[in-house]
Formats: sequence, structure tokens, C-alpha cells
Amino acid sequence: FEIPPMLKLGLLLPHSNVYPALSMNFVDGLHLAIDQLPPEQRPEVILEDIGHGGNKDLIIEKAQKMLLQYRVAGILGFVNHYPIEALTQIANTHRKPFLISDLGGSLMPPSDSPFMSFNTGGVWESAYHAGQLLGKAKRKMAVIGAFYDGGFHYPIGFHQGLTQNGGSVVYNLFQGDQPAEGQWDKLPSKLKESEADALFVQLSGNDAKTFFEWLDTHPLPDDIEIWTNPFAVAAAHAESWSAQVPEGIQSVCTWSPELEHAANTAFITDYKEFYGAAPDFLSVIGFENGLIIKHLIEEKILNARPPRGLPAAPITIESPRGGLHFNPEQQHWETNHYLRTSAAHPQGPSSNPVSSTLPELENITTLRSNSQNRPVTGWYSTYLC
Repeated sequence: FEIPPMLKLGLLLPHSNVYPALSMNFVDGLHLAIDQLPPEQRPEVILEDIGHGGNKDLIIEKAQKMLLQYRVAGILGFVNHYPIEALTQIANTHRKPFLISDLGGSLMPPSDSPFMSFNTGGVWESAYHAGQLLGKAKRKMAVIGAFYDGGFHYPIGFHQGLTQNGGSVVYNLFQGDQPAEGQWDKLPSKLKESEADALFVQLSGNDAKTFFEWLDTHPLPDDIEIWTNPFAVAAAHAESWSAQVPEGIQSVCTWSPELEHAANTAFITDYKEFYGAAPDFLSVIGFENGLIIKHLIEEKILNARPPRGLPAAPITIESPRGGLHFNPEQQHWETNHYLRTSAAHPQGPSSNPVSSTLPELENITTLRSNSQNRPVTGWYSTYLC
């Protein structure tokens, strides 16, 4: 078997008007990995724009075009959960591998198709991990939510992890579409009244920026633990803040630039050397998808004759997140989750050093299976920014 000299790979990629560099960073990470192949084995990547990433009809049209007109050997798609059922049917019909990614703000379902697999940022699973840790500690939680983040499913993951393990929510504060002046001013007194002992900040992007800048001049009681999602305190956002991220903010994530292991160090070094900038989370997922494609080419799975999907056996690939582990029962690429605690710096942005590696979620199979019984709702956006 010889890899054809013009092996073609389809890439369905959305764009973000708020963070236009995100798609570029994904592509940069992808090419950094597939360029590790010998020149004669490197696939030609054919890109199609799919808008915000959740337009089912547009995504189906672009996928069919790539398969029928460009005759691609497989498709990478950075899409959300809306078109998954339709894309699975297309993958099975054409018997071509599909690798689906997003940041994971909503839980991707399991699949029984050998031609469909998922590699996400794991935000939902990270939120469940955080809730589980707080639940086992019997924490009484106050939760700040927002219109934007409420359009993803990760707040459900946090609540399930918390309440299924003995924790509770004693106070909720929900922010509307636009932050209102003084909306958090009563938070310190409400925390005391509700006897909350921890706060989960379900905010990201500009909402998180506004809250943490408010927090800089409105300190909460010293005994309140503060937790948030990994993108609320991402360095790419925090660098533009007028205040430091407070010390001691805890979050669970699947990747941090401060992860200390050889694969992450090499990835960051190579990325900076090649592109002249630091990688972000999208760069990592793009790079990992490139590593998966590289594996499928080396194992003669991509463009095999007759066509065949991923093997029904575990696969492990070293990656910046500490390793990708293929779960053939659900067609998901699993990775580690880490607990981080922010450390304020006198100058420059705060850092988020990793304090521990968390154990695998023993019930992740059940959680994903149960998610199929939930209505397909939420934002069309694939990004959580």
C-alpha cells in the first residue's frame, strides 16, 4: 500500500468576528503536526468556511462537496453538537473518517461509528470535575451565571458534578445579556446571608473580564473559595485586563501553557519558533488533530482500500495535554484534566500553575450516553470565548 502523492484532507472551520485569530491558530497547530510527515505523505488540506460552526445545512453541503468534488480521504470539522447525527450518516455512507472538534462547552455524544471520532477541549468534563471536587468537599456554592455562558451545557456539568457528590447551591446570581452597573455590589453580603463557602464564576471572555476587574476593588470574604472555568482566566484574555486575576482562583482544564512535561514544552518551543507567537487552546487542538491524522496515515487507515475506520482498540498518542487516549467504546479521544490555582505576579499577567492531575471520570461513559436524551439546544457557536 502506497500513500497517494496527492492525498487530500477536508477541513470545515468556522470564523469568529470577536476573535478572528482563533481559526488561524487552529490551522497553524494542524500544519505543525502534519508537517512532521515525510513530504510525500503530507496531505493537501482543503479548507471550507462554515460560518459560526452550527449551521447544519451549510455544514452538510460543505462536507458533501469535499467528499464528492474534491474526493478527500477524510474530514476534520470544528463544529458544535447540532450537525453530529447528520455528519455520522455521511461518514458511514462514504466510509471516510471524520474527526470532530470544538472547545467542548457542550458535551459531545458518544458514537458507535468507526468512521466518526471526537477530540474536544473538554470544557464540559472540566466543569463536572470542578463540581465533583467541590461536592465531595460538601461545599455550599454560590454561582454567578450569565446569558452567554448559559447557552452552553457546561453549567449543567458543574451542577451535576456538585449535587451528585454531596454539594449544594445556596445562592444564584444571573447576569443578563449586558452587564448592569452595580449588579455585583450586593454579592459580599449575599454570600454571608446564604452561608456560602465557595463561589463558582460561570463567566468567560468580556463577562469574566468585567467581573474580575470589579473584584479587584470589591474583595469578598477571606474564607470564600473562588472557582471558574478555564477560559475566564486564560492568559490571552487576562493580558488586556486593567486588574490582575486575584491570587488563589481555582479552575480545572485540559491544557495549560504551564504544564511541565516534555511534549508540551516541545510543542510550545516549536510553535513559537515557527510562528513567532505563543500557542493558545485552539493551536493545541489543531496540533492534536494533526497528530491523529499523522497516525492514521502512518497506520494506513486514511485512504485505505477497501475503506476502514478506526480500530476497535485503544490508541495512545503523546500530546501537549499529556496524552490522547482513544476510547473505542464511544469514539472519543480522552485526555487528562488538571487543577490550577492562579498566582498573581507583581508585573505582567497572572499565571495559572498546575497543582495536580485529576483522576479519570469513572462515569464519563454514562454521562455522555445520558446527554443523548437531552434536547439539542444552546448557541450555534463552537467557541467559548
